[in-house]
Amino acid sequence: MKKALVKARTNNLGDDIQAWPAWQFWGRNVDAVLERDTLEWWYPLGFDLKPEEKVAIIFNGWLTHNPRGWFPPQNLSPLFVSLHIAPEIAPKFFRPELVEYLSQFEIGARDLATLDLLKSYGLKAYFSGCLTLTVSHWLSRTAPPKEFRPLVVDLDEEAMHYVPLEIRNASINSTQEISNQTSAVLKLIPKITQMRWTKALKTILPRSFLDSSSYFVFRKILDMSPGVPKSPLSRLVLAEERLRLLSGASLILTSRLHVALPAASLGVPVILVHPRLHEDPRFSGLSGLVNSYTLEEFREVGHDLSYDKLTNPGLGEIDSLKEAILARLNEYRSSVSPLLAS
Repeated sequence: MKKALVKARTNNLGDDIQAWPAWQFWGRNVDAVLERDTLEWWYPLGFDLKPEEKVAIIFNGWLTHNPRGWFPPQNLSPLFVSLHIAPEIAPKFFRPELVEYLSQFEIGARDLATLDLLKSYGLKAYFSGCLTLTVSHWLSRTAPPKEFRPLVVDLDEEAMHYVPLEIRNASINSTQEISNQTSAVLKLIPKITQMRWTKALKTILPRSFLDSSSYFVFRKILDMSPGVPKSPLSRLVLAEERLRLLSGASLILTSRLHVALPAASLGVPVILVHPRLHEDPRFSGLSGLVNSYTLEEFREVGHDLSYDKLTNPGLGEIDSLKEAILARLNEYRSSVSPLLAS
């Protein structure tokens, strides 16, 4: 039996941070990497399996840019944990054959919205939280500097106006976007799809063809970008560097879920500000683990917070979710260990 990782080929380092705990779980030693959206073998080049050969794989993360074509290879022996399924893709994603396949498993939902969605299709599911809550099992928090040094990661520009000047002056800024140039190009895709001529195409061409074409363009932009590492293992190294940066911060201010959750796992106080905090299903069941606000809420409190005295409100729940995920991982390891040894 082989061991593999699931990884997304995107411009968002958060996708690599989500894969990092699974990499650690396998002792940083896997035989292959499966691309999350195409479900094609990404690494190593030319990787192939015998028809009877099985692959142990932890399947987690956001699904998917490829809802109509997403179906796991039959030779996988997966653990589905910490999955988020975007509600808007549900009718295209939950095809009868996929529902039948998923019914074999008990699925860990990353958020409460995904839990409800899975159950609405009759699937066995439970709330697992995010795999990034286990980061502290493999990485310890770096002692923060003596001087108060916040880290700002992709915080909304408007939200920064509500942060006191002395905190802004003391902070370090960073981004989860691997390549700013690639990000700028990718942001053009939604604008193009709203143009008059593309709206006309939607009335002529099948939706499945337009979906696959859009994803093909998305992939080609990433493949051609010189700023985005092509090797999934290089991206995991970048993710680890980012986690070490998070671990040494006095405080983190961000709009990114996969900055907030691993930082909270490491014991770093987090302020999460997102304009759609209460509407975006990705945050359901998770936003309460850290100090979370909408823009409007943060406008009211931003100047009055005791930034150097904050703690995360969900410390107990973070530990509980972490231990429950680790227990699932170890149970899974025990179930596949006899096959891994063969």
